[in-house]
Amino acid sequence: FILDKKQQFVINSKITRAEINNKTNIFVISTENGMFSIYDSQTFENKYSLQITDTKINSLSISNNGVQLAFGSKKAQQVLVWDWKSESYNFKTQGHDYDITALALSTDSNFLVSGSGDGKIKVWETNSANCLFTFTQHNAKVTDLKFPSNKLNLFVSSSND
Repeated sequence: FILDKKQQFVINSKITRAEINNKTNIFVISTENGMFSIYDSQTFENKYSLQITDTKINSLSISNNGVQLAFGSKKAQQVLVWDWKSESYNFKTQGHDYDITALALSTDSNFLVSGSGDGKIKVWETNSANCLFTFTQHNAKVTDLKFPSNKLNLFVSSSND
């Protein structure tokens, strides 16, 4: 790798998560005070910033089209999906009994999976906020969730178990 450009960001809170969407050339940074910022990955220009919650953002996922952002908060046990172009919630819910540790949006943004500290994984329909399934096969904290780019009915989970 060759360092092409170095950019320093001055943010008034600790960064908790960072995600990149190469298809739309954006990256998102979330912080412990509930704020997130969207940057252009080519110019490093700040495209959008918002404090979406007053608790630490622990999980973050960007939709394939770069418009929907999914956030999870351990402290609030809250999952929310924000459409930053229309500046509106797709949904906001508190469906886990434990802290939310991982999130992933499906490639078509119709589904969101969330994992928690108790090992449960929930599958949500993003346009209705309905929980479609709850998986209980893990017996320890869910550490990551991913949807493959070519399948809508498959996700992969990892856990401390």
